[in-house]
Amino acid sequence: MQHRSVIVFGLSSILFLITGPAVWSQNPAPPAADAVLPKKYVSASTGIEYALVMPGKFMMGSEKGKSDELPVHEEVIVKPFYMSIYEVTQEQWERIIGDKYPNRSFHQEPGLKRLPVEYVSLQKARDFCIALTSKEGRQCRLPMEVEWEYACRAGSTTEFCSGDAGADLNEVGWSAENSASHTHEVGTKKPNVWGIHDLHGNVWEWCETRYFTRYDRRLFGSGTWVVRGGSAYSPPQDCRSAKRRAVINISQQKDIGFRVVMEIK
Repeated sequence: MQHRSVIVFGLSSILFLITGPAVWSQNPAPPAADAVLPKKYVSASTGIEYALVMPGKFMMGSEKGKSDELPVHEEVIVKPFYMSIYEVTQEQWERIIGDKYPNRSFHQEPGLKRLPVEYVSLQKARDFCIALTSKEGRQCRLPMEVEWEYACRAGSTTEFCSGDAGADLNEVGWSAENSASHTHEVGTKKPNVWGIHDLHGNVWEWCETRYFTRYDRRLFGSGTWVVRGGSAYSPPQDCRSAKRRAVINISQQKDIGFRVVMEIK
């Protein structure tokens, strides 16, 4: 069994468990060491909503997928972080990026600005994070793969955060089984227990992690990075919490978007 620490646990996490949630309506100064961390952060600068992901342990991987999901092993997240509640939307892309990279999303409909952005390469997603960091005054980035699966599972050990069956997936995600072969506005399915939507389906999501063939071998594919979560075009099997996919970093596809992590100072 492989055991690795990812990030560092803080006193603020303990205090949150004691005192319960709150909501930020504007960008505060970075929390002090003894500050209570709100469960939800709504950015006044960008309008992006973030959910607090608390530290913990989980079993990463699955024996029900391909060999790149093996071996199932324990991972430890020891510092809280904020993850965007929704996949980055076309509206948010236009607000943060502007005309630098035109929105080339495959699925666009007038009036549906909350459709997820896609057709973005890994670098374009990173550029969004750089621009977002400037606006938020906090470090924003793509999630590491381990952070993504931990946030997706939200304490669950089933194939989807909502259970093992296809009906369970339908409650929380858009797959080829229920999407009519197109993406849908974010937040129209149920969130997981940490309040995060659309981790299963809708669009695959870039992670800041190089793709490798097995967790215990780490043979890297040239120029390939991990995307997670499946899409509106994916069969349910590809929308599982543990599912991994290798994509060339310069690729821009109609089924790949992203969400962001905001670090806690």
